[in-house]
Amino acid sequence: MDRSGLRTEAERRLWDAFPRGEMVDLGPGDPTAEGFDPDTWGEDRCVRGEVITRLLLGACERQPGYVARIDLAGARITGEINLSGGQTEHELHLHRCWVDEPTTFTHASSKTVIFDKTRLPGLVGTGWQVSGSVAFADSRCEGETRLVSAHITGILLFSGATLTNPDGTALTADGLTVNGNLVCRDGFTAEGEVRLPGAHITGQLSFNGATLTNPDGTALTADRLTVNGSMFCCEGFTATGKVRLISAHITGQLAFNGATLTNPGGTALTAELLTVGGGMLCGDGFTATGEVGLIGAHIAGILAFKGATLTNPGQRALDLRDVECPHLFLPTRTDGQCDLRRARLGTLRLPIPPEQPAMRLAGLTYTDLDPDPDPPVRQRIAWLRRDPDGFHPQPYEQLATYYRSIGHD
Repeated sequence: MDRSGLRTEAERRLWDAFPRGEMVDLGPGDPTAEGFDPDTWGEDRCVRGEVITRLLLGACERQPGYVARIDLAGARITGEINLSGGQTEHELHLHRCWVDEPTTFTHASSKTVIFDKTRLPGLVGTGWQVSGSVAFADSRCEGETRLVSAHITGILLFSGATLTNPDGTALTADGLTVNGNLVCRDGFTAEGEVRLPGAHITGQLSFNGATLTNPDGTALTADRLTVNGSMFCCEGFTATGKVRLISAHITGQLAFNGATLTNPGGTALTAELLTVGGGMLCGDGFTATGEVGLIGAHIAGILAFKGATLTNPGQRALDLRDVECPHLFLPTRTDGQCDLRRARLGTLRLPIPPEQPAMRLAGLTYTDLDPDPDPPVRQRIAWLRRDPDGFHPQPYEQLATYYRSIGHD
């Protein structure tokens, strides 16, 4: 393709601007708005995906002294942008654009790609290699966004984005590698499952203020996720459906402060064999409806449910079997059982009676009880007697060991 094959004035403007990396703005409008009709944009706003593909693959040379790139605003992209297996040295920036067909980067190699307030019917980026960053800022993807085994050397940004695929997966990023931060915050919304199993994020992972919705299934699957920094699910983070962090490894903190996890009658959070190098914070109004399970988790810092409310009536609300951590704050309010069997703790901070739930205690060990080290013995005995499994000698032996350690024989 050369300039003679262009069909519209919009395509010619883009072709001429590309060698110098200049922006082409075809007019106002917000295609991410509800009820937006792309047919209101005429031919003067249309650019074929084929033209964009050819420019990215070198059909037009850059002008010496300039950085060639596509920088397009207010366009309707007809047909497919398809760089499958291709390599481009040019960035792609689409602002306030409507894209008719899914964009494809399967096994492509590219520079930075930015979708800003742009509407897409989905994106396929299996094996995509990006030397730079990828952004979906304030954009809408109505269909699957697929980044399986993609490798992004910069940041991956979904701030303010909406991913919608309610009957399937909104974001599929199994085996994704990001050599920076993964940012899904500031109103990020996903309808359909978000998948990050086996992903590796070398920076921070933020879901602060995000809303994940998959009420009949899993809202977030992040088994074997590795985050070299911290993972934040705070500032009103909401998940409807199960959240999975099985065998995940977080080097820094894992924070759910103020989050709301909802999966009534099921599991709200399952994080068996989770490893956290810092603290795990689930307080300050953290609410879970459904079981929270951390079986076999290793938390190097504090595990805090202070100010949390856990609800799973008649069933386990909190499962901490085989957990290891130096300091555990149990939830302020729990409607359901708390399972501490075989947990290995330093300091155990119990809720003040009568807020203590029924606890399963066989095999639990601890070195300190906080905040009151010396309540009436009958109060401690009453705590042990509420064990739903009935009498076990070990919890009484552990309590006696603790009293001896503080000089109460």
